[in-house]
Amino acid sequence: MKVYQILYPIALFLSPIVTANQSSVKLELKSGSKFECELREVKDSSLTVKTSQGKSYKIDVNSLSPASKHVVLGWARRQGGSLKYASWIKSPDSAFNKSWPKMVYGPANPAVKIRRDLTKAGKYVFETDNYQFISDAKLDSKVVQRFSVLFETTHRYNMALPLNVTAQYVQKGHKYEIYLFESMQLYVRAGGHPQAAGAYIPSRGICLIPLHSLGVNKLGNKWVYDKTKDNSTISHELTHQLTSGVQFAAWFIEGSAEYVAATPYHHAVFQVSKSKSKIIEYVTGGKPVGRMLGRRFGMPKLSRFMTMPYGQFAGQNANLNYGAALLLTYYFYHEDGNGDAARIKSYIKTLQRGGSEQEALKALLNGRSFEELEKSFAKYYAQSGVTIDFK
Repeated sequence: MKVYQILYPIALFLSPIVTANQSSVKLELKSGSKFECELREVKDSSLTVKTSQGKSYKIDVNSLSPASKHVVLGWARRQGGSLKYASWIKSPDSAFNKSWPKMVYGPANPAVKIRRDLTKAGKYVFETDNYQFISDAKLDSKVVQRFSVLFETTHRYNMALPLNVTAQYVQKGHKYEIYLFESMQLYVRAGGHPQAAGAYIPSRGICLIPLHSLGVNKLGNKWVYDKTKDNSTISHELTHQLTSGVQFAAWFIEGSAEYVAATPYHHAVFQVSKSKSKIIEYVTGGKPVGRMLGRRFGMPKLSRFMTMPYGQFAGQNANLNYGAALLLTYYFYHEDGNGDAARIKSYIKTLQRGGSEQEALKALLNGRSFEELEKSFAKYYAQSGVTIDFK
C-alpha cells in the first residue's frame, strides 16, 4: 500500500530525527536567498530538490545565481544528462544485465547498534546496515535483531534484481527510516492505514509499522518476537521505499511490490525460483493470506488497466487490481518475449531516462496491440489453470 497523503498529524516522536545527507549541496537564488538541498531531477530547466526535512520543491534553474546554475549543470553531466533532463537515478544499460536471482540470502544475525545519542524517553533508536528503526516502545536489541532479518533480506533481494532499483543510488551510509508503534492508534495517527499492516509515506521516504505486524508483542513487561508471523505486507512496503523516485504506472508500482512480498520467504532466504506456484496460490487463494480471486476472474482490459490513475487503482477494486498487477508483473519478468524481461526493462529504463509513460508503454508493447498482449498473458496463466476474462 502506498500512502500519498498523511491524514493525521505526524506523531511527535517522529519529527526530531533527520538522516544526514552527504550528497546535499548549497544553492543560491539571484535574489540572494541561500538553502541546502539534495538535487533530485532537472527537466526542461525545472529543478526538483529535496530538503533535509524530506520536502520536495521545484525551482526554475534560471532563477539560480550563475555559480549555483553551474553546480546544477555539473551535477546533471555527472548523471549522464543535461539541463534538459537528468536524475539522481542513473540508468546505464549495464544496470540491467545481471542474471535474475534464484535464491537470495540475507544476514541471519544482522548487527544491531543502539543509538543512545538519539534515544530518549518515548523514542528508542536502533540501526542495522541499511535501516534506522525509531520505536515508541523500549525494545530489547535481540528482538530488533530478529525482526530486522526480514528488512535486510528484503533489501538484498531488491538489490539483486536486474531492474536498476533506485536503492542503488543512495549515498553511502544511508539508513532507511522505519517508525515502529506500540499501538495501532498511534500508527493511524501518524498516517498509517487502519486496515494495513504497514504504510510507506513517499513525501517523507519513511515506513510506518505497528509492532504487532512484525510479530512483536508485549508479554508481561517484555517485548517478544513471534517468528511465525506472516510478514509479506512488510516486504511490500519496504519495496516501495527501496524503489521510489520514478513515476511508474500504478499497476507496476503495486505489481512489483507484490512480486517481492509473494516470493516464498523463510528466515533470511527468498526462494525466487519457486515463486510462480506460490504467486498463483496467493492471487487465487485466501489461506493464510491471499487475494482470493479464484481460478477464474474478470479484470479490466489492459488498455485501461495499465493506464489507470493510482487513486482509482487503489480504490474500490484494489484487491482485484493488486492481484492482477502481480500476475502481470510476473508475466513481464519471466515469460514475455524471450523470457528475459527485456521489455519490462525497456519500460523501466525509458522512465528513468525521463521518457513519458506513453513512451514507456510503447517500449513495453514492442509493436503489439493491447489485445495481442491480453491473449498471450491469458494463455500463459491458462496453462496453470487460471482463466482471466477481460471486461
